[in-house]
Amino acid sequence: MCLLFLLSELQEKLEFKLKVIHVNHGIRGEEADEDEKYVVSICKEMGIPCDVVKSDIPKLAREKHLTEEEAGRLVRYEAFEKSGADRIAVAHHADDVAETMLFQLFRGSGLKGAGAIRPVRDKIIRPLLGFTRAEIEEYCKSRYIKWRTDATNQDVEISRNRIRNVILPEAEKINPGAAVHLAETAERLRAAEDFIAEKADEVYRENVRETEGCTVLSLGNIHPGILCEYVIKHCIAVTAGSEKDITAVHVKDAMELMDGQSGKGIDLPYDVRVRKEFDKLIFEKNIQKDSKNWKDSGNKVISVPENGKIYIENGECWFFETESISAEKCLEIEKNPSVIPVDSYTKWFDYDKIKGTVVLRTRLPGDRIAIRGGHRKIKDIFIEKKVPATERDRMILLTDGSEIIWIPGIRMSEAYKITGATRKVWKVSKKNG
Repeated sequence: MCLLFLLSELQEKLEFKLKVIHVNHGIRGEEADEDEKYVVSICKEMGIPCDVVKSDIPKLAREKHLTEEEAGRLVRYEAFEKSGADRIAVAHHADDVAETMLFQLFRGSGLKGAGAIRPVRDKIIRPLLGFTRAEIEEYCKSRYIKWRTDATNQDVEISRNRIRNVILPEAEKINPGAAVHLAETAERLRAAEDFIAEKADEVYRENVRETEGCTVLSLGNIHPGILCEYVIKHCIAVTAGSEKDITAVHVKDAMELMDGQSGKGIDLPYDVRVRKEFDKLIFEKNIQKDSKNWKDSGNKVISVPENGKIYIENGECWFFETESISAEKCLEIEKNPSVIPVDSYTKWFDYDKIKGTVVLRTRLPGDRIAIRGGHRKIKDIFIEKKVPATERDRMILLTDGSEIIWIPGIRMSEAYKITGATRKVWKVSKKNG
């Protein structure tokens, strides 16, 4: 009622139009109906339009598995948004800030929660946040403004009510003005949180790469601390698509992976999985239960044509082309390999060195590739090149029987390189998407 009368007085001076939304939660029966009638009559006397929204909050709370407080807030703000207003004014005050701050601290909240209620958030404004309940009641008494009290606010079985009616009054006995001091501290915490969040955003932009369903944090310039907490929480939220239910415990668990072994991971809310891969933390949606990769689809081996192209269901497209070549050209290539186009995903091979059936396949235990002076295990190469463990079994290799011809983007076999004796070149390229 205080907010209504204050805004009514300011309408003309600040040039805005006022409208009231009253929500009857359907919890207190006749008492709630009397509240509704009172608000409607006051608005009529003041010439202010008033919309009434009625809802069965207990039923909604049961259906959505929410507390009645959560369900009520959901309905209220939904009604406010549907009003089409440019601004939504609500009547939180300094005591509410103190109450919310304590409630959040008791729950183990960080800086953001301890900052309690912001004066402005998007379209929502809180003009009374700088005044205490006592000051507001004194204003109403001085203007002969009658207000109504929600009887459920006295139920100390509800956590917020216990803070409001038991803890804060006791705090005032220790230090009069305790609620005001708590509200002032919350304001300073909000300023500190804004500063840290801004710095964390800078760190995020410099060290994080976002792709569809995956967020990659490079750890080279990241050190454990509060900025790291903010960055990791944002990584989880971006991957999950929501920040709700992401707690300090989840952030702490993810941070512990920073010093862990490569390949280790944990599951987080919203089917997000975070794992350590060498000097990176990889955050991704854990979709392995619902999707198949190329290896799991049954197409583990695909025969390769001498000329032509192959489309694979994982999105890769492979192109093959043979070409006869003169001895002079081959000698030129052998002496100066730069004659061949430099491209990690396009290679030229000596086709005549192929002995068996060429196929595309994923790796097998014990796979090796020819290097100068011998062979090397594919597994060791993957580790050296920091290929994530989850990607190794999905990488498609070009093979000649048990011999690996090419690991795209990483290494080609020394055994199939072009020499002065080459007479037929096989050009192979791979593209994604």
